Amino acid sequence: MASHHTKDKGDLGVVMVIADLVRHGIRVYLPLSEHQPSDLIALDGSGRVARVQVKYRTLEPTGVVSIDFRNTYSDSHGAHKKLADHSQFDCYAVYCPQTEKVYYFRIDDIPERSARCVSLRMVPTANNQKKKVMMASDYEAFGRIFD
Repeated sequence: MASHHTKDKGDLGVVMVIADLVRHGIRVYLPLSEHQPSDLIALDGSGRVARVQVKYRTLEPTGVVSIDFRNTYSDSHGAHKKLADHSQFDCYAVYCPQTEKVYYFRIDDIPERSARCVSLRMVPTANNQKKKVMMASDYEAFGRIFD
């Protein structure tokens, strides 16, 4: 059977996010179709719910993980990209295979200037800039998705 590399990476991202959430006592529910706006629903012990969009992203040589907010799909007319509708889910969970970690950020964590993407930095900037820099370590706590 032929492998669909992009789909395989996406599936691995979902599995790793589910494992991380379940390890922390979060119940996870999956939609019946892959064509839903969120990849999973997370429910904590207090009954708080978060609709989660999962991304698999690799660490770039610059020390950042870039998260593109466009969704890609294909049909008989070719491949298309569409900007994600952030009203359809509450947060992103981003799995990075190089760090073997999941980074969680809510839609309201996204700066207004970042309509198309954000970058999570693994290491500080060379010039020690702190303003407008999203450090990945600030987004490791799974509980952030319920705040």
